[in-house]
Amino acid sequence: MVIKAIDKKVLVIGGGIAGVACAIELAKAGAEVNLVEKEHSLGGFAIRYGCKASGVCNKCSACIVNLKMNDLQMQNGIIILTGCEVIESSENEGKFDVKIKKTPRYVSLEKCISCGLCKEVCPVNGSAIRIVHQQSLPKAYFIDEGLCLRFKGEKCNLCEKVCPAKAVNYSEKEEIFGVGADSVVVACGFSPFDAKKRIQYRYGVFQNVITGINLEEQLRFKDGIRRPSDNAIPKKVAFIQCVGSRDINIGNDYCSQVCCLYAMRMAKVLKNESPEISVSIFYMDLQNLSKEASLFYEKCLKEINFVRAMPGDVGEREDKSIVINYEDIEKGEDRQEEFDLVVLSIGITPAESIKKIGKIFGLKTGESGFFQTSDPCDFTLTDKPNVFIAGACQGPKNIPASIAQGIAAAENVLINVKCKNPNVQNGF
Repeated sequence: MVIKAIDKKVLVIGGGIAGVACAIELAKAGAEVNLVEKEHSLGGFAIRYGCKASGVCNKCSACIVNLKMNDLQMQNGIIILTGCEVIESSENEGKFDVKIKKTPRYVSLEKCISCGLCKEVCPVNGSAIRIVHQQSLPKAYFIDEGLCLRFKGEKCNLCEKVCPAKAVNYSEKEEIFGVGADSVVVACGFSPFDAKKRIQYRYGVFQNVITGINLEEQLRFKDGIRRPSDNAIPKKVAFIQCVGSRDINIGNDYCSQVCCLYAMRMAKVLKNESPEISVSIFYMDLQNLSKEASLFYEKCLKEINFVRAMPGDVGEREDKSIVINYEDIEKGEDRQEEFDLVVLSIGITPAESIKKIGKIFGLKTGESGFFQTSDPCDFTLTDKPNVFIAGACQGPKNIPASIAQGIAAAENVLINVKCKNPNVQNGF
């Protein structure tokens, strides 16, 4: 059964995979959806993840994200508002009047043809004009005001001069506008743990210590795995688990749910691309392994070295290789081991926007800083009528779980609409 919403407006805050899945379901039911995303593209972190098949599908769900993004482009009834964030909300007789701030992107969405000429001529290291990533939606460039020389007082206008579509517009201004909504779904996502806070691992200091996100970017957008220090293919790679989670010293005592399988899938990808690479995974213990995941772990044991130990710190050799110092728990001895590349499996932490959005809509957060549900059997429900939550802003979860919760939030919105409005119909 599909509940059809007639003339109902819903605001979805967050354009990650949970928000996108929610918006699609709502629009299919006939609701008018405003999908608000503070970044200049949709998809969140999930759209950046590449396929982790290693000869066979390892069920990472990256392909599902691409399918959902394609569905979004084909679905009518969704107004996409990128570069926007909610700054205020008032409620009157069960309806929300929400103020939104739009940040200028200085490149016209209507005119940009994504040719990339602007990026090629930008004199800033790494380019001040860019798209968020190769799978961006909308796929249009924007100017990072904090990097652009023109906004630092210099007279550079190279991107404007080279643009064949005349899409660059330095005079764009910040806008504030309002939208109305009968219901609100908050799906503002998460923030990856800042690996620099675990100073013993020297992320940002040693070139060959990277994060899982850095590795994703290498595998998806570059020519395979490389050592940042010399662009060589590493012969020995180590993954260090639980960086930023299950750690009471930094206040993150919860499990991030996804890191164990993530590291195993990435390790399998590396072995599939370069069988000669030796891969070790340093772990505390393995969490949340379903029957299927346990079978996958058994397969990994055949070619991946699992070390039950949490490294104390790392050092660096003259050739930029990394030395891991650790206590081997099972053997009861201190050890050192040298690796060409170390990958930190960073945890999921509450997004910075959670506190702000929570204050605007009166939502509670739990001890870990994620939004708190009002019902232990339905994680989309909150104490506020007509306000629902979805995705990793409610707690760490993988892609399928985020999509499922986004769809569940949409269904609750529609059920709520049906209960309040006798004109809402059931469709089959």
